Amino acid sequence: MDRWTAREVVLGNGQRELPCQKEGAGRPNLRPQSLAITSGDTSVEEIDLSDLGLTAPLLLFDLGTGQKCDPDSKLDPNRDYGLLCDPSMEVASAQFFKGKNRSAYLLTRPLTGETRVLCAGDPYWEPLLANTQRRRAIRLALESPPGDVVEIETATHIDVKGVPDDASEVSLIIGRRDIQ
Repeated sequence: MDRWTAREVVLGNGQRELPCQKEGAGRPNLRPQSLAITSGDTSVEEIDLSDLGLTAPLLLFDLGTGQKCDPDSKLDPNRDYGLLCDPSMEVASAQFFKGKNRSAYLLTRPLTGETRVLCAGDPYWEPLLANTQRRRAIRLALESPPGDVVEIETATHIDVKGVPDDASEVSLIIGRRDIQ
């Protein structure tokens, strides 16, 4: 069991840093079992993390939202996912990281039906993909009109090059502004 400690950080209004394990502890623990909260030598609370469902042999996470997903749900092939698996499981051709008693895999888009988790060489899990079309790659270029010299912080027109002929709507989002 690792210990989380709170330390004052000398920044602004006294922010706190909570490391998930001791410094220099080596590989991260990808299967934490409990969280102990203490004040000095006094135990304040101990939380059993097994209630969070982190002990399953295979955990799936949507990397866009950070949310845990049900491995039996339909997955969007245009999203990136992360898998935490028992060390006996493997995913061919996926980025891999070995933890203390877990392995982590990065499943990058486009997710295909050929992605499989094997346990001792036998199929264990494969994604159920939603029927969504793969997004085509579109490369756009923003250019100032020919011959225009634009000064910083002045209004100007821009030409958008590379918009597909079959596009029905185009938006340019700058910061939080949506410009049609």
